[in-house]
Amino acid sequence: KRLISMALLPLLLLMLNPAWGQLNSRINAHSHNDYEQQRPFLLAYEQGFGSMEADVWLKDGLLCVAHDAKDVSKARTLSALYLKPIEQKLRENKGKIYPDKKKQLQLLIDIKSEAFSTMDKLVEELGKHPDLIRNRNIRIVISGNRPAPAAYSGYPDFIFFDGRPAEAYDKKALKKVGTYRDWE
Repeated sequence: KRLISMALLPLLLLMLNPAWGQLNSRINAHSHNDYEQQRPFLLAYEQGFGSMEADVWLKDGLLCVAHDAKDVSKARTLSALYLKPIEQKLRENKGKIYPDKKKQLQLLIDIKSEAFSTMDKLVEELGKHPDLIRNRNIRIVISGNRPAPAAYSGYPDFIFFDGRPAEAYDKKALKKVGTYRDWE
């Protein structure tokens, strides 16, 4: 017992080190409603966050980012606030989202408007950003108003969905679940 305890001591000390804790928490950090920040995407990116959320509404053919329908503005599109800045970082980092080549980014898109028409527009819009959708270090996860799990496999490989523990998934749908959450 004493030998095992002594062997675990260095690991425990490493985990208690504040620098390790900051690094680990930033990698796993999620910027909820990130678009409400003074500088959407960039503020969380500069802090090394591993996940960012954008609430999206389909309005007059545009994917607009806002929490409530009354706040939708055609000047605040998903492309302007997230997709183009992500592509810029990919260029700056020679094809990687972060300078650390192992680091990943999850873009959680919370659909607020009707699921199917918004998903169709989202797939079309993402298709205009091939460097982003082909990047293995970026995961696009759909939350909010999403299709039923039976429809998941009909979407492109670069689209994943927010899973819910109370829902049943067949093998095909389960391959498209990018994350789980247990709240509505």
